[in-house]
Amino acid sequence: MGSGAEESSTKEGTRRVGVASFQSSIRESASSDSSLTLLKRILASDAPEDVYSAVLEALEEMEDGAGIPALIDAARSHPNREVRADALRRLAVSDDPRAQRIFEQTLRRP
Repeated sequence: MGSGAEESSTKEGTRRVGVASFQSSIRESASSDSSLTLLKRILASDAPEDVYSAVLEALEEMEDGAGIPALIDAARSHPNREVRADALRRLAVSDDPRAQRIFEQTLRRP
């Protein structure tokens, strides 16, 4: 029988592999409407931080800026402060004019 530390380490490793697999599959189909819908649903769920991060990364990398509106929504209203901050950081480095506008608007708020 394994120790609690070994079991915890195995679960964490399994979760990381799952997140990596998730990221890979989303990137392969990131331009589809169904992928965008799935990513939005995951953001609306109670997911671990690393899953939220993977979702934000996938949104950031979607072709033709398809994920920018969802990143903007996450930056404005996600209940998790860290997710909002991560989305805002990703918008700040984006060349998309919509991202730049929301970043500038956020900085102007008192």
